[in-house]
Amino acid sequence: MSPLPNPRRVTGRDLFSIGMVVISFVMLTMISMAVWLQNVSRSGTDAAVESVLTTRTESAASWVADYVEATETTTHGLKLWFEAAPRTVDQVREQLLVIAAIDDQLTSTGIGFADGSWLGIRRAAPDQEGVWLVSLADAGGSRSLEVYDAEFTLLSRWEGEPAGASDEAPFWRAASTSEDLEWVTTQATPGMIEAGVWAAEAVRDQDGSVAAVVATEFPVDAMTEVLEAVVLGDQGGVFLLDGERRVIASPLGVEDIAMVSVGPTPAPTFSTVTGRTLESLGISTTESAEPYSAEIAVGYDGDLHTAELGLAELGVPWVLHLRALDAQVASAIFDLQVAIRWASGILLAALLAASGLFFFFWRPTRDLHKRANTDLLTGLLRRGRFLQLAPAVLAESRRVGHSSCAVVLDLDNFKSLNDELGHETGDVALERVGTSLRSATRSGDLVSRWGGDEFVALLELIDPTDALFAVERLREKVEAQLREEFPDHPELGVTAGGAVSCGEECDIETLIRQADEALVEGKRTRKSRTYMAVV
Repeated sequence: MSPLPNPRRVTGRDLFSIGMVVISFVMLTMISMAVWLQNVSRSGTDAAVESVLTTRTESAASWVADYVEATETTTHGLKLWFEAAPRTVDQVREQLLVIAAIDDQLTSTGIGFADGSWLGIRRAAPDQEGVWLVSLADAGGSRSLEVYDAEFTLLSRWEGEPAGASDEAPFWRAASTSEDLEWVTTQATPGMIEAGVWAAEAVRDQDGSVAAVVATEFPVDAMTEVLEAVVLGDQGGVFLLDGERRVIASPLGVEDIAMVSVGPTPAPTFSTVTGRTLESLGISTTESAEPYSAEIAVGYDGDLHTAELGLAELGVPWVLHLRALDAQVASAIFDLQVAIRWASGILLAALLAASGLFFFFWRPTRDLHKRANTDLLTGLLRRGRFLQLAPAVLAESRRVGHSSCAVVLDLDNFKSLNDELGHETGDVALERVGTSLRSATRSGDLVSRWGGDEFVALLELIDPTDALFAVERLREKVEAQLREEFPDHPELGVTAGGAVSCGEECDIETLIRQADEALVEGKRTRKSRTYMAVV
């Protein structure tokens, strides 16, 4: 047999040539970028500054959107919970404590009733983390105050000063005359509410009368930490304005705002609602935006560049105002030009180091979040996370005119598999069920391991008459996967129960209970079948 030819050896000349090509490519890239940056600087900094302001305006708007959505979700979820069934004062108090425990950014939320009484919870102060105050006022104005610690244990309770009636609150007047969620800017009400911006929505009874109003305060303090990350120089900053251009949040205290265009200022720290317009604070712009302005308006205020964007797309009548000195914003471009010319190697090393640190810290954080919200064996949602997400899914289905179907699945004769082949084999079966459920549902559906060999899903249906078909299809998919995995155990099967949402009254707990009752009742007759609740 003739010997195989030796592969061509890579010589020192080859390595030199490869190295020269790489070096030439890197140098060409760096030179091209330097030339581009030089052209930008020669043509003026306006385009560069406007580009930076536009990008940072969009970033700030996306962060505000996250907090707006969270505030609206809290308000609407509490409204749906209250409408689902008659609630006692103790139940409302318990629900508010649950919301506070789940939402680490919550500032204040509560319910005002038609008889003038109200019940609310608020964080005591930013420097008193974990301390909560629950205020209760009856129809006569008598008020009590309860203090809870970080573990939501009652520390003390005492009678407070007389409080105003719930219908005296500005958000009551706004929400009670609207069918939609309303955003309201308020000043402080003695013994009742703090100054702030509130998302409010009316709770109506069957005849359409207002039974209560739910209101949640926009978390300005929490959002502040995020907006402070918008780099605009020590004389720049981000302002959040309401529809009348009154300051909701600002990067400096009200007394110091005039310093923003005069000289150096302290590090930005946001203030709460001032009740004063931006112009009354000596701040203006040649190009302003209205809440419904979808385009970013770029203008000037003396030596400062400004950018404004309306936030009506987020559902709030607000305007975002950014300002910065050209030299402070554009200097980063010129610094980058010098850095690329003289320190490309350091830039690459820093990029690699930053990437390594990102993956070093991001992966454990991602894994921790995943473990907290998903079942490690099946990869499905944990029960608690499912119950957190389900109300929003139900509300969205109702909003678009669709229905929702809760499905409870129970594995038949699973115990015999565990007893015969051991728990490791049982874990394999549960893992296969999780895989099957994920593949058989859509991205907008929710699927959870409820406990043991029981699973729960929430499916969105365009046509409620398709519910039986959808549930049976899901059940057959899981059962086929089990029998394929364990052909020697034909007794393995899946029984399913389903319940379709019946309007505004149906909450997730009710749907799951109805589906489970249908499953249990049907299973007495025959297993490995689908049974639908009759509503």
